Amino acid sequence: MKKEINIISCWVNLSRAYEIAKLGGLKIKIVFEKDYKNGFDDYQLIKAFYGPEIFSSTGEMVVEITPPQLSDMYPKRATETRKDLRIRIEQGRMKLKSYKFASESCETLLRTAVNRLNLSLSDIEIVKEIAAVIAQLDKGGDIHTEHLAEAIQYRSYFYRGETESYCIAENKSLQFGTGINISLCDLDNIDIQNAIDYLSDLIGVEETVIS
Repeated sequence: MKKEINIISCWVNLSRAYEIAKLGGLKIKIVFEKDYKNGFDDYQLIKAFYGPEIFSSTGEMVVEITPPQLSDMYPKRATETRKDLRIRIEQGRMKLKSYKFASESCETLLRTAVNRLNLSLSDIEIVKEIAAVIAQLDKGGDIHTEHLAEAIQYRSYFYRGETESYCIAENKSLQFGTGINISLCDLDNIDIQNAIDYLSDLIGVEETVIS
């Protein structure tokens, strides 16, 4: 009998995000580096395991997946199951959900994130929503700094820099910075490399003009 790949242990960060998204009615946007050759295939395994309805190319929560290690794919020790995730989600539904910050430290942390990441008003509201759900999964009640910090990291991937690129799993596209998105469905590797070279040259020209 063929042993199944343990999806949860392969991407623990994703299983955590799944709990938050499922409890809060949010969507997850899966991304990965362009040199992750099996990224799109692995994404199909992930969707089959968790269910496709939780994922979207425009999800509020961004989660990066990386190539799993063999020890994670077939762990020797017992790991969590979907039942464990469902139990925590159900327990979270019985706890109080609050949008109130527990201390001024939360306000300070959020202001710092806004300044460093240039978060929009929409981003701020999404971060607060995610943080409230994380607090609900925890003990319920007010939002603490650790809840807010975790929520911020689910939005920070959007602001990696204009020169960086990554793949968006759901719509099979390559994102350059925050402004350029190229579908990979009709492109081969040469087309992709040409696009990267063109943008690199363009950035170099702009830097020369500025200097």
